[in-house]
Amino acid sequence: AAVETTSLTKSFGWDSTEAWQQHDIQELCRVMFEALEQKFKNTQQADLINRLYEGKMIDYVKCLECRTEKTREDTFLDIPLPVKPFGSNVAYNSVEEALRAFVQPETLDDVNQYFCENCNKKCDAHKGLKFTKFPYLLTLHLKRFDFDYNTFHRVKLNDKVTFPDVLNLNSFIPSDDQESPTAEEDAGVGVKCDDGSTTDSGNLDECPVTNGIHSEPSTELNNHEQDDDEGIDVSNGPSTSSTEQEHDNRRTGPYMYELFAIMIHSGSASGGHYYAYIKDL
Repeated sequence: AAVETTSLTKSFGWDSTEAWQQHDIQELCRVMFEALEQKFKNTQQADLINRLYEGKMIDYVKCLECRTEKTREDTFLDIPLPVKPFGSNVAYNSVEEALRAFVQPETLDDVNQYFCENCNKKCDAHKGLKFTKFPYLLTLHLKRFDFDYNTFHRVKLNDKVTFPDVLNLNSFIPSDDQESPTAEEDAGVGVKCDDGSTTDSGNLDECPVTNGIHSEPSTELNNHEQDDDEGIDVSNGPSTSSTEQEHDNRRTGPYMYELFAIMIHSGSASGGHYYAYIKDL
């Protein structure tokens, strides 16, 4: 069913003109979260957004000679995933592949060597990110807006990226670092998997919704820009979301996510609109 959004956009301070401007979906989330946090100030729900959406990761640099590792902890409310590796014409096949690339360390060598204080010289090093905690509600953004340096135009990437009904992220966190699920999580993992845009290149994301946890829905899109609605292949697999299946999933760790909602952009890099698939509970 359609929902009237005029009151919502007015609460952001957007007038009638601004409401018609194209905004990235990630920007909308940030604006909405900030508005909610202001509303929740000095109430029991003051930390609600962080409790639901905040995850943690480590930004690290590791010297490859002495193995010393310098780290900084960061928090995130969503995970922006590039659709393609930088400079490549080939997209990632799946959300899982994009996540693995997200945490793949970069090697600092040659003229980009890292100055290691322990070695007191420049050394080869690995620089990257490590997840230490995933949130109760996980939000993924496929970065479908990019910049074409040949034409100097903003483009939309319509490459197919598959994603599962149930996403197992336990392998991304060492077992020693995994936190036990809270009572709320143990009662049932609610997950939101959005497609949207991200800050650098602005992004568009598409994700299909399926009912069977063994099926692998995918977005069936052409590789060129199109102004009409992107086609979504909503593949329905066998329904196996039984208590037994849930218990089997939980045994692998606390970070099992069930696809709940998808934001989809229809249009081109210059304009369009968003619509959503949301699981009916």
